[in-house]
Amino acid sequence: MRNLLKQAGSKIIASTAILGLSLSAHAGLFEYSYSFGNGNSVSGTLTGDINGAYVQNVEAVTLTINTQELNQTFYDVGLTNGSWSGDAIVSFYASLNNFLFSDVNYPSQTNYSVFFQMINSGSTHNAKIYNKNPSVYSSDRPINASAWSLTEVASVPEPASLILFGLGLIGVAASRRKNMKISN
Repeated sequence: MRNLLKQAGSKIIASTAILGLSLSAHAGLFEYSYSFGNGNSVSGTLTGDINGAYVQNVEAVTLTINTQELNQTFYDVGLTNGSWSGDAIVSFYASLNNFLFSDVNYPSQTNYSVFFQMINSGSTHNAKIYNKNPSVYSSDRPINASAWSLTEVASVPEPASLILFGLGLIGVAASRRKNMKISN
């Protein structure tokens, strides 16, 4: 009976550790790029969570226009029901994007000097970049879907996932140690 309880306890701990790992969320690091019809290009990275065709909870946006990497903070905002508010809507498919990456917290601030946007709302379907210094402006209307690329380059475990994993390992180690003491 004692051995049965011991085995059941070990299986419960191992199952909990495996369940914790399978439920863990991952934030991904993504690279994006878009090539405009006039030869200008924009690229960069962002972090977020994959949800179907979309990347949600977008953060840590970087921007490179042509070959100039812009080392500053970029804000992201989404276009929903014709209004700039909430999270950026970033998709693996160009036709689903509705976002603005800007050096100011738009729409509460409008004095931007750099932005990249992709809009697919109502009759508006365009991609734009603007950089004040050096001067760059491009606009594609409609968006060239084949010029858009978004790929996940790394998956980063969320802190809570790491904690669950650590607790699972501690549980497995404790169970083995207990089993060793009982068998001796």
